[in-house]
Amino acid sequence: VAQHLRKLLATQPGELLTHPDYGAGLQAFLHEPNTLATRSRIREAVERAVNRHEPRVVLEAVTVSDASDDSLDVGALRIELVDRLKRDGQRAGLSARLQIGA
Repeated sequence: VAQHLRKLLATQPGELLTHPDYGAGLQAFLHEPNTLATRSRIREAVERAVNRHEPRVVLEAVTVSDASDDSLDVGALRIELVDRLKRDGQRAGLSARLQIGA
């Protein structure tokens, strides 16, 4: 499941010919400013993609936070997902990094 979630986050809608709506579309945010509004839109895109394309999990939380450690890393975001597997209730998590505009 974690591997599928990573693929989902990395895929742009339209990239897979057989599933044109598959993907979170995070590349659309690459030139957006690192603001609360942008982070909120990224969170919504992740939630929408996971809820639509990963039926094996219940999404419990998605957080998008500023991961800029210093002035050289401006625009780095950390995306964290907390989910629960439907089949056995096991809780899992996933963390990804996204670089967007300053």
